[in-house]
Amino acid sequence: MRKVILTLSRFLRILPPWFVVGMGCSFGWFLHQILHFRRSIVRNQLAVIYGSTKTKEELRKVEYEVYRHLGLTVFELLALPGASREKLSRKFEYNGHEHLKKALDRKKGVFLLTGHIGNWELAGIGITLLGHEVSAVAKEMKTELGNTFIKLMRDDNGPKTIARRNSMKEIIGRLKRNGLVAFMIDQNMTAKEGVFVDFFGHPACTVAGLAAIAQRTGAAVVPAFSNRNNDLWHHTCVFMPEIELKHVAPDGEDLSTVNTQILTGKLEKMINQNPTQYLWIHKRWRTRPPSEENSPFNY
Repeated sequence: MRKVILTLSRFLRILPPWFVVGMGCSFGWFLHQILHFRRSIVRNQLAVIYGSTKTKEELRKVEYEVYRHLGLTVFELLALPGASREKLSRKFEYNGHEHLKKALDRKKGVFLLTGHIGNWELAGIGITLLGHEVSAVAKEMKTELGNTFIKLMRDDNGPKTIARRNSMKEIIGRLKRNGLVAFMIDQNMTAKEGVFVDFFGHPACTVAGLAAIAQRTGAAVVPAFSNRNNDLWHHTCVFMPEIELKHVAPDGEDLSTVNTQILTGKLEKMINQNPTQYLWIHKRWRTRPPSEENSPFNY
């Protein structure tokens, strides 16, 4: 399987960029128009989140561009295993790197607050190309093929993976070396795994681990994400100023939950910069609060 993946990746890399872009756009159209891949989920979530501010025509345009971006992302990921750092470096521009360097000057390590925005795997590689040691906290894939592919994507150029389960010791070790630890907080959690915070005006069950570890270690939290440029081939890695977390919670509130709300609010602003490049196929609001009677999300 490893040889098959590397052969496919090598084939995609010898094709001209305009051709790969065309293949990605066509694949996105196929997922949307023919397979209807999670289309009802995307439509429902976009309608709930943006229905009061966008017309039906605007929502359809966003939906189309969501799938175009998804198709492009798939082909970009397929081309990553075995790619050279020199060729990858040509795909990136950077905005706000000074915010990351300022946070690193504290020498307590940095959490990169991020989510499934833009091409998140490419963003991780783009940051390593700046010379930073990057690790990413992630769930293990459910299949051997998935784990093999992820390993091939990241081994040479990307962040080193930290398995989310029992990850505390490894995370703290990376922070002590003043490394960067990327942490996604935009995946749905079960009620036992997460806390409910507001996300786009609706309760979303969210992992509180990032807030808790940042509180414990004093590590900085810097928002970081990527945007696909208008040429559909290049990407801009964006770093924003460090987030100020609360040190004391209001009476009766849990400090980790309060800070997770702050982080989630920042993530929402990141997504709103370009909603078409977010992973709307994910059932983000699947876990509902026990007290909720009727959910607007139709899964």
